[in-house]
Amino acid sequence: MKHRALLIFTFLVATLSFGQVATNELPDAPTPQPRDKAPSFFAFGHWNADKPLRTNAQTVKSISFWGPQVLQYGAIAASIARTRHSPSAPKGGELYVDALVPAVIISAMSYGADRLLWRPLGLGLTSFVIFRHTRAAITGRYP
Repeated sequence: MKHRALLIFTFLVATLSFGQVATNELPDAPTPQPRDKAPSFFAFGHWNADKPLRTNAQTVKSISFWGPQVLQYGAIAASIARTRHSPSAPKGGELYVDALVPAVIISAMSYGADRLLWRPLGLGLTSFVIFRHTRAAITGRYP
């Protein structure tokens, strides 16, 4: 008998509490927030800003970031192919390390400049490597 009374009481409490929730109206939907516009090509950022100038997705999907990177590594490949047999060039893996380590560092600096500071700064960094290795590929002399 005790258990039956406890079961009925629990059932009544559950029914009454769920009945109140069902009679209430749904809350209003939140107002949509406007999306942040992507900053322009020449927009300046600041190191101490609360949020970066561009998001990772904006930087990674940007042709003005990937275009110079592709040209940079293409110029390095052409330079290595042309100067590999030059007597002044380093031999073996030393040639690749000498060419690729600065390029990777400049790529990281270009990414940071593109995301945090100023997009043309990243283009200037990669243009130095493109010029250096394109000149080496044309002349046949190791840079």
